[in-house]
Parts: sequence; C-alpha cells; structure tokens
Amino acid sequence: MRGLIVTLLLMPFAFAAPVPKEVKNGIALEGTWEVVEFQMLGQATNAYRGALWKIGKDSMDIEYTATSGLTPVTNKRKAIDTTTTPKCLDYTNYMGQDRKAIFEIDGDKLTLCIPTDPPDRPKELKADETNLFYIFKRVKE
Repeated sequence: MRGLIVTLLLMPFAFAAPVPKEVKNGIALEGTWEVVEFQMLGQATNAYRGALWKIGKDSMDIEYTATSGLTPVTNKRKAIDTTTTPKCLDYTNYMGQDRKAIFEIDGDKLTLCIPTDPPDRPKELKADETNLFYIFKRVKE
C-alpha cells in the first residue's frame, strides 16, 4: 500500500520536461554575466569592465557601459560541448567570424577565453598574448 501511495505522489514528476544537458552537467551558462576582469593579449585593461553579456540558447548579447561609448552587439551562439575540459563554446560574432572559445563555471563565476586568431581554440584557460580572457560574475535576475 505504501508503495502505491509513493508511486501516485511521484507520478506527476515522471512526465516533467527533460532537463537540458547543460543543467544536468551543472553548467548554467545561460543568464546575465557582468565582466569583472578582462585581459587582452596578456595585458589587463578596464576597457570592458561592467559590460553585460546576456547568454541565451541561441545568442549572446553584449551591452557595454554607458561611459564606454560602444554600441551593443549580438553574437550567434552555435554549439556548446560540456564533455571536454575545459568546456567549449562555439559562436559567430557580430562581424560574421566563427569563434571557438573555452570556458569554466564555478558557482557564480564564469571564466572565458577567446582566441585572437580564429579559427583556433585556446588549449588552456589562461590569459596570454594569444587570447581575450574574461572573468564574469553572474547577475542575479
């Protein structure tokens, strides 16, 4: 009898929508992220500090701070591979260039490394003279 009651109580959850692979793997890339650190070609700069990246299922919208004078852009998110270490993110930037980035999420911290010479993908998640290196914090929505 107890087994029947437990089964009846849990039955509605059996028909729930499947959990996306990213969430199953603990990767919650989608959301709004604020740039807290940026290094270009191995040099730290405040150029993009405070910019917001809104990462969705198919796009990555970037809104810069009002003082930067930069126009918002939209990049097309193409693929994500969470089976590799570090994880891989492929996208087409607003200029039509295909980019192969790597990333890592640790709680509310996102680290992203984008090569300066497409179509290469960085080998390591570190700042150096061959990439753009970002550290973001998740913006609570």
